[in-house]
Amino acid sequence: MSMSDVDDNENGWQWTVDANWFSACEGPYTVFAKLCIGNGLIEEDLLKGLSARLLKSNPSQLHGRTFLDLSWARPTGPAYADLIAEVTKRTLSQSNPRWWRCLASDNALRYCPQCIAQGFQSVLCQIDGLTLCPVHNVPIVDRCLNCNRKTPRYALTEEILLSPLVCPDCEVAYGAAWSPENHFASWHPMPARAYETLGQELQQVERLSITWPDQGAWLLDPADPRSDAKRRARTFELLASFVHSTVIPPSRRINVRRYPIEWSAQPWTLDDIDHAAAVRTTIYKSIRRHFRRRLKCKNSRVHARREDLIWDYPHSVLLPANASVGAELHGFLSWRTRFEADRLWGEISTGRSNELHLRYGVVGWPAKWRSTDAAWANFCLACLKHELMSAEQFHTELGELDLHCQSDRSDWLELATRLHHRFGPVSRLWPAGITCFAISASGDPSASDLQLVLVSARSGEQGIAECVGQVLADGGAAPGVEH
Repeated sequence: MSMSDVDDNENGWQWTVDANWFSACEGPYTVFAKLCIGNGLIEEDLLKGLSARLLKSNPSQLHGRTFLDLSWARPTGPAYADLIAEVTKRTLSQSNPRWWRCLASDNALRYCPQCIAQGFQSVLCQIDGLTLCPVHNVPIVDRCLNCNRKTPRYALTEEILLSPLVCPDCEVAYGAAWSPENHFASWHPMPARAYETLGQELQQVERLSITWPDQGAWLLDPADPRSDAKRRARTFELLASFVHSTVIPPSRRINVRRYPIEWSAQPWTLDDIDHAAAVRTTIYKSIRRHFRRRLKCKNSRVHARREDLIWDYPHSVLLPANASVGAELHGFLSWRTRFEADRLWGEISTGRSNELHLRYGVVGWPAKWRSTDAAWANFCLACLKHELMSAEQFHTELGELDLHCQSDRSDWLELATRLHHRFGPVSRLWPAGITCFAISASGDPSASDLQLVLVSARSGEQGIAECVGQVLADGGAAPGVEH
């Protein structure tokens, strides 16, 4: 914006914009705040000029007046039209139309304390995966540093209209530039080259040819109110890894494996699945056999008392009644319930195995494409790894609890209610931490260079990952499994 007087004859008033108030990469929130303060705009006039009204906030949804996207604004008159046109350029939906919803949130204003002290906040700070300011290398926060109250939503709300960038509780400004005595004098362009670099990297992400059908279900956990934020953060880390982002340190990048796709425009048929099932059942048996050896199970017998395993029949979930069922055995059995179509409970009860039949849903993974057997084998191992880690967490919280003990029963039931959804195939055939997508170097989603990318959200966690690797090292690999 240039220094100019804009006269809105239709509404009969005039306001001034100073280019020195704003910085490159500055976000809509502080731009709106400066314009409100600098022009003495009152709530009624601003809302009328935008043909908008204040809306109630629903934390689980994008705000109806979000500053991540200004498509809701309907300006009246040239002054507001110029304002919206300029501010829209600074929104994330404008710079990253494909990925902005998957990366950022408007639940709270996120800011760098040193940037906000100079009057600056970038819309890129709303990306959950960006935890450190690229300029100052200090944590990005969403709280008042004086009283710890959560900041207002990143949207047109009463807070930005009445007291911009000032905490509603303690009435202390989030930064020195927002104290009334420092208005205007402290607003000046801030060097933000690091934010410009991040913006350029996100432009590279925007150009990636990615088809990701189940991105919205990845890391979905109904028992964790932070699951959406975690998915956005991990999505950012994953996509940033593909463009070798300088903002994300190597320790936070997600390692992925790529496999060629046996491309076919036709979806899987039952005949195709039956053909694939023969090979993939052999792969599955090999992995299962190697892990049994680790557990020292004889043949197919499971060494656990029936009364120590609780079977939730409608959801095909096995849970331990107490710590006598080890975490490894619990994870191994949970993995089997996801893959095997036959009732595992019958084997536990009688000690006799039925003929093995894998579930059609896992045999045909991923449903949209036809993956190689090597890709499927590593998908199988990734699922086992996740089941083992989920079981480890369950047993950590289980501790000395025993369902058979009357005094422990309520605590055990509370734990089971909170975590049982992580173990069954009813809501999702494979663990929520497993996802895949297709990427094409040529940009054509139907090209022959299409590759399948298998992603495990817990790839950075070692412990049990080494245990899974040992399964293969103990007795050879399943067909097509990469070491």
